[in-house]
Amino acid sequence: MEFFDAVNKRRSVRRFTDTRVPESVMRKCLKASVLAANSSNLQPWEFYWVRDEEKKKKIIEACF
Repeated sequence: MEFFDAVNKRRSVRRFTDTRVPESVMRKCLKASVLAANSSNLQPWEFYWVRDEEKKKKIIEACF
């Protein structure tokens, strides 16, 4: 997929299913995410992979 095709087709997802994402896919996404462009290689982001359902519920409550 060309870069601009990817940019034009990206969408925010607000409707989720209970389908589990395979660990191999998650690890591939996390590896790709650390390659994100950043200023002066400061890497001003953090990623959290939350697997525990109770923790997810607490995070959802805290976000709203």
